[in-house]
Formats: sequence, C-alpha cells, structure tokens
Amino acid sequence: MSSAAPRTCSDCNQELTNLSQPCPNCGSTRQTAHVGLSDNAVATDAIAHIGAIFGPDRPWYEQWHDVRKHLEQVEAACTPDGYKGIDGVRRTFDGFFVECTHLADWLWSDKSTGLTEAEVRNYVDNDSDLRLCKAAANTGKHHTRNNPNALTAKVGSVGWNSNGVDVEVHWSKGSASGSTDALALARNCVASWDRYLISKGLSSPI
Repeated sequence: MSSAAPRTCSDCNQELTNLSQPCPNCGSTRQTAHVGLSDNAVATDAIAHIGAIFGPDRPWYEQWHDVRKHLEQVEAACTPDGYKGIDGVRRTFDGFFVECTHLADWLWSDKSTGLTEAEVRNYVDNDSDLRLCKAAANTGKHHTRNNPNALTAKVGSVGWNSNGVDVEVHWSKGSASGSTDALALARNCVASWDRYLISKGLSSPI
C-alpha cells in the first residue's frame, strides 16, 4: 500500500507532520500535497484526486488576503479593458466594501492578535474612509437603514470613457450628503488597515 503524499505549507513551504493542525511556522491552514510519478506511471493514472485540507483555525490574515484581492478586482474593473458593464462594476465594489468591513470582525475574533472588539471598532469609527466603507457595506446588506440618522452610502454612479471607469459613492447622513470617488475610497481603506496592522505589530505571511 502506498503512503500518503507528503504535504507542506502552501504559504511558507514548511514540511508538515500533523496535518490536522495549522502550520507551526506561519499558522497557515493551507496545505500542498506533493505527488510524484514513477518512471513507468501514466500521468492520467497517477493523480486520481486533488484537494485541500483546512485546519480548524481561521487566522485573521486570510481575510486580509481576501481584502487585498478584492482591491485588485475593483482596480481591474475600473480599467477600459476590465469593464464588465455597469452592474458588474457595482457588484464588484459592493463585494469589496463587505469584505473590507469584515476584516474588523476577523481581527478581534482571532485571539492571537490580542485585539478587542472595542478597540477595533473604535479605529474604524474614527477613520473617515473605513467608516464610509462600513456604511456602504451596511447599506447594501439592509434595504432600509432603521436609524434615519445613520450614515448611508452606496455606489451612486458609474461612467465609462476611453480612459477608464469612474465610480462614485453617494452618501448621506441626516440633512448632509455628498459623493466620493469609489476607487480612491477602496485604496484609502486598504491603506488605513495597513497602517493599523503595522501599528499593532501584525504581519501577514500571505
């Protein structure tokens, strides 16, 4: 009987011995199985199944990785060649706002960060870009905000020209209202989170 294929951490290449636990080197739950072919093996017969095994932990940096990937998606959606239609652009930005806002929950839920819910929420509420991002995420989640004085925000306009795509976030709070460039907001939000992580000594292995 053949032995199981050896596995290494997909993020730092550490050899793994306990496959039910996160990587002892970087904490990642992603694993790579190394399958070799014998000299007389036929490639179509050598690999019957490829899959991934995820450990029980969900480290904060998995969500941070997703946030940065979503930023790449909105940046691509705003290029002339990446334009997929008005609805596609709107949905791409809506997805970014939700994922970016959810990083807060991942940070305080992962006990290894040492961060409390109160301090992470305080940072978000006092950062103008993250606060607007959170408002956009909540506005998209609820049809109508229950609190009439709550900050409401959503993608309000999308325009295409030969140089790229212009997307505006429209916001309102009470009698005040305005708009801001959506791509600049997305970039500012990622920069805000990056500053916060650095200030807390948190470094992502992916």
